[in-house]
Amino acid sequence: MVNYQSTPNNLAKLYFIEGQSFELDNSETFTQDNIKSNDFIEGLFIICSEIQSIYLSSEFLTITFNSLDSSNNINILESIKNAIEIYCTNKGTFNFKKNKSSLNLKIEAASPYTNSILETDSDIVKNIKNLIIERITPAVAMDGGEVVFAKYENTIVYVIMKGACNGCGSSTDTLKTGVLSMLKHFIGDDLITDVVKF
Repeated sequence: MVNYQSTPNNLAKLYFIEGQSFELDNSETFTQDNIKSNDFIEGLFIICSEIQSIYLSSEFLTITFNSLDSSNNINILESIKNAIEIYCTNKGTFNFKKNKSSLNLKIEAASPYTNSILETDSDIVKNIKNLIIERITPAVAMDGGEVVFAKYENTIVYVIMKGACNGCGSSTDTLKTGVLSMLKHFIGDDLITDVVKF
């Protein structure tokens, strides 16, 4: 069953399928300009012309709108919910796999930035990514967002805000009071002096 909920970004809604997840190599943000021949994503853009972006992660999808007309808001949100339910049960590449409780959707990796810990990462970058994975991601995912590591340079951590975090007015507070405080606490004030949107 598909459900949706509000996020701190009043123009974004978080959609999730209870007890299910999407099988993805990497999360992906789609706009009208980069649909990438994906029937499912293209269909969602057709349902509502006010969709600005669709962020798809393994656990949820966040739809950010250009605007939400309150008089028609519930109809749009319910139409999108119904489309997700129909697509999940009827389409071949986005269908339930046998004996698995996940959905199969092939998405090509589009970004070189990742929270995955690589052999080539320095120890401090490994520690930063580990904190993002273990402590920061679960917190922002509850609101339909994601923080992705971009780079570490001269004691500054650069991150990409995705999903509902992208464009949200409180994302700066999330970075400064949440992410920066946590990184300084666990890694040290001398090694981390700031967190900046990349």
